[in-house]
Amino acid sequence: MTVKNYYNYFHKQDKKYNDYIFLEKFIKINNKKISITKNLEESYEIYKNKKIDFNFAMRLHSIILSEVYNIDFIGISYAKKTYNILKQIENETK
Repeated sequence: MTVKNYYNYFHKQDKKYNDYIFLEKFIKINNKKISITKNLEESYEIYKNKKIDFNFAMRLHSIILSEVYNIDFIGISYAKKTYNILKQIENETK
Protein backbone atom coordinates (compact mmCIF):
# COMPACT_ATOMS: atom_id res chain seq x y z
CA MET A 1 0.00 0.00 0.00
CA THR A 2 1.26 3.51 -0.76
CA VAL A 3 0.17 6.73 0.84
CA LYS A 4 0.86 10.25 -0.34
CA ASN A 5 3.42 12.57 1.22
CA TYR A 6 2.66 16.28 1.00
CA TYR A 7 5.00 17.18 3.86
CA ASN A 8 6.94 19.66 1.76
CA TYR A 9 3.81 21.44 0.59
CA PHE A 10 1.34 21.67 3.48
CA HIS A 11 1.19 22.40 7.18
CA LYS A 12 4.88 22.47 8.03
CA GLN A 13 4.21 24.34 11.26
CA ASP A 14 0.78 23.03 12.27
CA LYS A 15 1.37 19.47 13.45
CA LYS A 16 -2.36 18.89 13.92
CA TYR A 17 -2.91 19.09 10.14
CA ASN A 18 0.41 17.69 8.91
CA ASP A 19 -0.33 14.48 6.98
CA TYR A 20 3.27 13.34 7.01
CA ILE A 21 3.47 13.30 10.82
CA PHE A 22 0.16 11.46 11.02
CA LEU A 23 1.25 8.88 8.44
CA GLU A 24 4.62 8.26 10.10
CA LYS A 25 2.85 7.50 13.39
CA PHE A 26 0.23 5.36 11.63
CA ILE A 27 2.90 3.28 9.90
CA LYS A 28 4.87 2.79 13.11
CA ILE A 29 1.81 1.57 14.98
CA ASN A 30 0.08 -0.47 12.27
CA ASN A 31 1.96 -1.72 9.27
CA LYS A 32 5.55 -1.32 8.17
CA LYS A 33 4.66 -2.41 4.60
CA ILE A 34 3.05 0.97 3.92
CA SER A 35 5.23 3.42 1.99
CA ILE A 36 5.04 7.18 1.61
CA THR A 37 5.72 8.70 -1.80
CA LYS A 38 8.39 11.35 -2.27
CA ASN A 39 6.57 13.78 -4.58
CA LEU A 40 3.35 14.52 -6.44
CA GLU A 41 4.55 12.99 -9.71
CA GLU A 42 5.26 9.68 -8.01
CA SER A 43 1.85 9.81 -6.35
CA TYR A 44 0.09 10.52 -9.66
CA GLU A 45 1.83 7.55 -11.33
CA ILE A 46 0.56 5.28 -8.58
CA TYR A 47 -3.04 6.31 -9.25
CA LYS A 48 -2.67 6.31 -13.03
CA ASN A 49 -1.10 2.84 -13.11
CA LYS A 50 -3.39 1.51 -10.37
CA LYS A 51 -0.54 0.38 -8.15
CA ILE A 52 -2.83 0.54 -5.11
CA ASP A 53 -5.96 -1.39 -4.26
CA PHE A 54 -7.22 0.94 -1.55
CA ASN A 55 -6.58 4.51 -0.40
CA PHE A 56 -7.04 6.36 2.88
CA ALA A 57 -7.67 9.77 1.33
CA MET A 58 -7.08 12.85 3.47
CA ARG A 59 -6.57 15.41 0.73
CA LEU A 60 -9.04 16.74 -1.81
CA HIS A 61 -7.03 15.62 -4.84
CA SER A 62 -6.42 12.22 -3.31
CA ILE A 63 -10.19 11.74 -3.11
CA ILE A 64 -10.69 13.00 -6.66
CA LEU A 65 -7.94 10.80 -8.12
CA SER A 66 -9.29 7.76 -6.30
CA GLU A 67 -12.72 8.42 -7.76
CA VAL A 68 -11.40 9.14 -11.28
CA TYR A 69 -9.27 5.97 -11.39
CA ASN A 70 -11.92 3.85 -9.68
CA ILE A 71 -9.76 3.05 -6.63
CA ASP A 72 -11.66 2.19 -3.46
CA PHE A 73 -11.04 4.71 -0.70
CA ILE A 74 -12.05 5.99 2.69
CA GLY A 75 -12.24 9.77 2.72
CA ILE A 76 -11.03 11.37 5.94
CA SER A 77 -12.40 14.88 6.07
CA TYR A 78 -11.02 17.64 8.27
CA ALA A 79 -11.91 20.55 5.98
CA LYS A 80 -15.12 21.78 4.39
CA LYS A 81 -13.82 21.27 0.84
CA THR A 82 -13.10 17.56 1.41
CA TYR A 83 -16.46 17.12 3.13
CA ASN A 84 -18.22 18.78 0.18
CA ILE A 85 -16.55 16.57 -2.45
CA LEU A 86 -17.34 13.44 -0.43
CA LYS A 87 -21.00 14.49 -0.21
CA GLN A 88 -21.04 15.19 -3.96
CA ILE A 89 -19.59 11.74 -4.72
CA GLU A 90 -22.08 10.14 -2.34
CA ASN A 91 -25.01 11.91 -4.02
CA GLU A 92 -23.83 10.89 -7.50
CA THR A 93 -23.57 7.22 -6.54
CA LYS A 94 -27.09 6.97 -5.11
